[in-house]
Amino acid sequence: MSSAMSIEQREAFLAGVHVGVVSVADDGRAPLARRYLGLEQGDRYVESTEDATEDMIAIRMRPERWLSVDQGK
Repeated sequence: MSSAMSIEQREAFLAGVHVGVVSVADDGRAPLARRYLGLEQGDRYVESTEDATEDMIAIRMRPERWLSVDQGK
């Protein structure tokens, strides 16, 4: 991921509703990765992306609408 956004990307990003955008500290990566990937794959992800930590951010959003599809139909 590039650390610089174009003007269009920045405007599109800022037009949305955000709860927060924060950088991800080294000690915050593993719990987040494990939450979504499980213990083993989360640890593997953290190890494989160790050099990219300074470029990582976490975006917290509160959706205003949900779009869902029943794939069983």
